[in-house]
Amino acid sequence: VRLSGISNTVTNEEALTGGDEIEKAFAVILLAVTRLPKGSDKTEAEQAVQSLAKEARKGEEAREKTVSKWMTFLLETAPDVFEVAVETFLSPIKGLSLVFQKVAKKMKA
Repeated sequence: VRLSGISNTVTNEEALTGGDEIEKAFAVILLAVTRLPKGSDKTEAEQAVQSLAKEARKGEEAREKTVSKWMTFLLETAPDVFEVAVETFLSPIKGLSLVFQKVAKKMKA
C-alpha cells in the first residue's frame, strides 16, 4: 500500500496500525482496491484513492469539486471501493475536512 504523505511503501497491517487517522482511513480504502482483479480498473482505482488522499491532506482547503470527481470515478470504475470510501468518509475521522463527509452524504443518497 502506498499512501500520499508516506514516503515509503508499507504493508497493509502497518498502514492500519500506525500513522494518523486520515492515513488509516485511506489504508482501509486501499485494502478494498487490493481485492480488485488485476487490470486497468484496479490501477485507476488506486490512482483515484491516491488523489483523494492528496486532497484530504489539504484539510479545510480540500475542494468539493475534486472530491466529487474522484468519488464519481470510483463509483463508475470500482463500485465496491466506492462503497468502502463512502462508509469511511461518513465516519468521524480526525483531520478529515467536512467536504469529504458532505460529498459522501450526497453520493450515498
